[in-house]
Amino acid sequence: MLMRTVSDFGAVIRDRRKAKGLTQTDLAKQIGVRQSWVSDIESGRHDNPGLGILLQVCKVLGIDIRVDRATSVKSSDSTGSGDLATADPAFLRRGRR
Repeated sequence: MLMRTVSDFGAVIRDRRKAKGLTQTDLAKQIGVRQSWVSDIESGRHDNPGLGILLQVCKVLGIDIRVDRATSVKSSDSTGSGDLATADPAFLRRGRR
């Protein structure tokens, strides 16, 4: 599945979590966040979840990520559009200003 937005990613997380029989609280405990964080990411309300925590989620849920640079937008795109296909998506810019 091609994931272009945080909402797309959230839908994958929700589907995989449910397929594994985990509640949001179960997943939150395994990755060290609050249940509300899981809810926000699954619903696309979290605009800057951070790459490290997303990688933890993927590890726990068995989600493989492949970055296809061929579909990336030029790295000069700093619109913060939430597009995961950009070279520098807004959600990866945590702490950078």
